[in-house]
Parts: sequence; C-alpha cells; structure tokens
Amino acid sequence: MELTEEKLRQIIKKVIQEQTGQASDPHRVQVSVSNHHIHLTEDDFKTLFPGQKMTPFKPLKQPKEFASTSVADVVGPNGKISHVRVLGPCRSHSQVEISRSEAIAIGLMHQFVCPVTWMVRLALS
Repeated sequence: MELTEEKLRQIIKKVIQEQTGQASDPHRVQVSVSNHHIHLTEDDFKTLFPGQKMTPFKPLKQPKEFASTSVADVVGPNGKISHVRVLGPCRSHSQVEISRSEAIAIGLMHQFVCPVTWMVRLALS
C-alpha cells in the first residue's frame, strides 16, 4: 500500500483528534490547573537573582514556555509560601499566581480582585 499525502494527512488528523479528545467530542476543551508560580520581568529577575540567567527546568504545555530552575518565597503578613517556581520566559510585567487558600493562609486575601486566577503584584524594593 502506497502512503499518499492525503492518507498521511488523514493519519495525522486522526492521531491529533485522539490525543486531544476531539475524536469523541468536537466541543471538548482541555482545562488544566496550575500550581502556584511566578512570572517576572527581566529587570525583576535580575533583581531577585543577580548574575543568573533564567534556565529551563522543564517545558510547559504552552509553546515556548517553561518552568525554570529558579524558585522564590512569597511572603505575606501572616506567613510565606516557600519554593515557588519561576516560569519563563520573562514577561512584560511581574506577577505571582497562588490559590485562594494560600492567599488566606499568608494574609493576602484583601489584595485580590480576580475570583478565578488569584494574582498579586510582586513588589520589589
């Protein structure tokens, strides 16, 4: 059997549909939950990690994005969250994303306005 371009396209389409779950339901959307993490601007990264480069630890599902080897503590008035992973590459603004329960635990609940993704601006002095 000769493998034509059309047959190859059909095979690729079938594999993609099976991997994404679209074969059973064309309206299905993949949803993921992420752990707490930090996005930093290049300047903020240099302030927190002087003399270091952001080094990929492992790739994320989003194209060109990765978890870096860098981690930091997120400190609030009532406690801290240790070892929070920095994601790369650097962004246009810095932000920390934590769960609602983590925000309550470290005393940052009053800072939030977004009910779905809890974000706090990273304040660097």
